Amino acid sequence: MARFQKSIKKSDKYKYVYLRQMDSGDLMWVAQVNNKVSYHKTEHEAAKQVDLKLIAMKKEPINVLKRV
Repeated sequence: MARFQKSIKKSDKYKYVYLRQMDSGDLMWVAQVNNKVSYHKTEHEAAKQVDLKLIAMKKEPINVLKRV
């Protein structure tokens, strides 16, 4: 898995979403919930993944997805 060089910032719009610069110089959005990490190209994709992880943990989604 890719290693990050440094954290750039937290997302202004979404919880548990961070922007990180990888060793290769690429910027990636990271979804991190309970030490489970996934890397994404867009902030929206990372926020959606956070919601899916929360749903899997039987919690309410907080970013993109909404319960109907």
